[in-house]
Amino acid sequence: MKKIFGALLSILPLSVFGNVKDIAVSDLENQINQDVELVRYCRDGLQEILAYMDALTVLFPTERQKEKRLLTQQERHEMRQIWSNYLDYHMHLENLVDRYQEYDDIPFSNVISAKKFEGLKNRAFKLYRAAYSAQYRFAMEFFAKANNSRQSDKVLNDESAELGLPKDSYAEVKYEFLNVKAASKFAAIETINRLWATDESLWLDESKDDPVEKDVARIWELGKGKGELMTLKNALTIVKQKSKSAVMPAQTEISEWMGDTKVYRKGRSLISQEQIIKIREKLLPGDILLERREWYLSNIGLPGYWSHVAFFIGSPEERTEFFADEDVQRWIVEQGIVNGDLEKLLNNKLPKQYSASKDLWHGDKPSVIEAISEGVVFTSLEYSAAADSVAVLRPKLSKLEKAKAILHAFGLSGRPYDFSFDFQKDSALVCTELVYKSYEEHLQFDIPKMMGHFVLPANDFAKQFSETYATDEQQFDYVLFVDGNEYEKTAKFSNLETFKESWKRPKWHILTKKQAQ
Repeated sequence: MKKIFGALLSILPLSVFGNVKDIAVSDLENQINQDVELVRYCRDGLQEILAYMDALTVLFPTERQKEKRLLTQQERHEMRQIWSNYLDYHMHLENLVDRYQEYDDIPFSNVISAKKFEGLKNRAFKLYRAAYSAQYRFAMEFFAKANNSRQSDKVLNDESAELGLPKDSYAEVKYEFLNVKAASKFAAIETINRLWATDESLWLDESKDDPVEKDVARIWELGKGKGELMTLKNALTIVKQKSKSAVMPAQTEISEWMGDTKVYRKGRSLISQEQIIKIREKLLPGDILLERREWYLSNIGLPGYWSHVAFFIGSPEERTEFFADEDVQRWIVEQGIVNGDLEKLLNNKLPKQYSASKDLWHGDKPSVIEAISEGVVFTSLEYSAAADSVAVLRPKLSKLEKAKAILHAFGLSGRPYDFSFDFQKDSALVCTELVYKSYEEHLQFDIPKMMGHFVLPANDFAKQFSETYATDEQQFDYVLFVDGNEYEKTAKFSNLETFKESWKRPKWHILTKKQAQ
């Protein structure tokens, strides 16, 4: 695994995160509490993936296939998509394992008592155990299910630029976990737990139904009677679950927590406010912003490099100037607004939404509409573009078509965020759905079915632009690309050619290799 991901499992804790002994003791308690919730969330996500695999008996039969079957392109994509989603959770658990494995080296600090210090070290160990047990247990269960398909090795080891999967990723993860070394590590952790750890619960709610003990028991069950805990030959058949749950953050409270939780470089984006001023100078109403924010838990489960889109509508003054157009004026008159402009039309048709569009957003004037955890809201460019990478695409449409799209977007404002990711309904929206439905009558989008849902990934905007550039099918013009570099902790204005390749970046690009200077 380290070979394929370019030290993916070791670079992050050392060069970016820092491990547990580097965290100030005064901050350690809050960090542990947050990471405990991350373990809980990753476990839930991995369980949903296994349940989803159980529902797809055509791809993952309950018993080992006797003969190979040629999978369709859609089936191969679905299988890789599941693997990509699995890796999301797996990698976050791996980061926690690496961070907390040196639990016994936390330096003492006189800011807390010796008793509390020992308690923190004990919790750090328990977190290490929880992360490794979850990672190990679900790795074995995933491989057991996938192994029943005679196509899984070839399909999952294939490279997928769209999903950010390198070649042979599946083989490397199996090599990492299906061997005696992994089993020995697990046994050693359990021995330390029996001899040293206290009975104090790791979980803040002190749940009697401890998920760690479930994972440990399941690991022993999977390895019962075997020389090793598990190999490809002795993979046990997993009891089929009858759940059709899809791998999407379906619970509102969990999803809001994900959207607001950043695990590193808190409170600072790579793109500066000075750069946002320069971005603003190049924007026109109707532009689409693609955004990437590193380290947010909400990136889990979202395919591809680009994770968010927003709709730049401009200020009232900018819209008035931009839409001073004969075709737009004629259309406004047809809507019953005589001697008026787009602002009067918006205020007349949607007074509540128009009023909301003038409310300050964190102290700045709104110029963007986007779907975030708070819902479909009017935000400022200062807020929205405060990301780590931003690109701007301009629809190749008339001013009239853009005016109609903005009117439609205003009409969608105020609706809640769609935590079920369902494009079939309009009562709640995700970020790409807002842009898609605003421009639905003027732009063509292919809406793929992902993990049982019709949903348009933000990454597909960049992919579509790249694949159709300089052809008759091109629907957007390139405006700009500000590319963040995690290692330099800066962002720089880049170019068209780099942007065209950005959608191919692995989701974990900042963990795999140092970006080109």
